[in-house]
Amino acid sequence: MNIQKRRLRTAKHQQTEKYKVAAARASKKYRAAHPERLKKRRDRFVKKNPNYFAIVNQRWRTSKPIDSLYQSIKTRAKSKGVEFSVSVDYLKSLPLTANCPVLGTPMCFQSKDRDSSISLDRIIPSLGYVKGNVRWISFRANRLLGDGVLDEFKKVVTFLKENPI
Repeated sequence: MNIQKRRLRTAKHQQTEKYKVAAARASKKYRAAHPERLKKRRDRFVKKNPNYFAIVNQRWRTSKPIDSLYQSIKTRAKSKGVEFSVSVDYLKSLPLTANCPVLGTPMCFQSKDRDSSISLDRIIPSLGYVKGNVRWISFRANRLLGDGVLDEFKKVVTFLKENPI
């Protein structure tokens, strides 16, 4: 059998599901058996390419901002013990306007001014990140809303009216 036919047959074989499953299993087994080798290899790579991961992460955050926010929010929810059951597709389906629905100020992804960055708000914080309980608002609006309640906001407005800054 000539080399071209052998290469073609090998390439076809590598595309089969059976091969992919076996390769993944072997790779997982290797990673479990040789964590020190992989750590050394990664450390050497990082030493040679110190900015590589920062550049890759920045590219990913700018090319897929909702996916990036999704990962951050999911990690934060897990660390805080908050329920998280929304998907990336659900977040992409939520209405996203150029202006904050609460304050009316412009908002965008990757803003140098953090207040105008887009943030995912939990309408009822105790319910967590579940369908029907989240919306996109500006970071400033989300920070202002925090865990405040309507009575507190009314008191703040009354105070500001009586004591102008």
